[in-house]
Amino acid sequence: MEVILNLPYEVKVIGASFTFFSVTCLYCSNFFFKDFQSYKNASEKTRKNWNVRFASTVHAVVMAIMTSVILINNLEFSHTNPIWGKPYGAVTTISVFIGYMLEDLLMISTYIWCGWKTGLPDIVHHVASVVVATSVLKYEYIYFITILRAWSECSTPFIHIRWFMMKSDMLDNKWYLWNGIAVTVLFFICRILIMPYLYVTNYLFYDQVKTLGYLQLLIVMGMAMDYLNLTWFYKILSILFAYIKNPKRE
Repeated sequence: MEVILNLPYEVKVIGASFTFFSVTCLYCSNFFFKDFQSYKNASEKTRKNWNVRFASTVHAVVMAIMTSVILINNLEFSHTNPIWGKPYGAVTTISVFIGYMLEDLLMISTYIWCGWKTGLPDIVHHVASVVVATSVLKYEYIYFITILRAWSECSTPFIHIRWFMMKSDMLDNKWYLWNGIAVTVLFFICRILIMPYLYVTNYLFYDQVKTLGYLQLLIVMGMAMDYLNLTWFYKILSILFAYIKNPKRE
């Protein structure tokens, strides 16, 4: 116990986050949905996927609240010190984020592994996120930018709600369409619309960025994440327009 208490604050939060979301995935999801007809009738593979998505939804709600509060209370960092500024609560938020990413990485690579073709993009995304977030905590830089990127989780609950509704045969429900619109709007605002700011900031504050040395390469990882987000947004738009055109085909 003394060893645990003497661990760095960030490590304790990461461990607590990993444990919490592991329990949420493996036990809480089944507890909440065990009497839900679509969950009971689903295959074991689908129920596992359901459990992972439930944990992801809980994490996304937590991240949406924590990052929104930080961004609202520290907007001055967006134009005064986005590279070295350290908003209050950023360390805790990023540590929670890392803990969840490690938990989800474990789940998608073992618990619901579906092969490299399906799992590789998620693994690349998670590994890149953990590497960048861990470097932020270690070298204490780009806190504001990292929180802004984590704010993208605001769109995640609606992505999972769409999947839950599909598995519950609710494609004809009007809320399925409205949820699809919400996914598209939030994904655009939280993941696509912030891209110009991120790249303009790197340009305007390049004098500070270049002092990071080889750590500048970690910022480049953000470009890979942006590519994935653009790809996913294209798919979201395609699905939405296809559904509007012919709801029965999706």
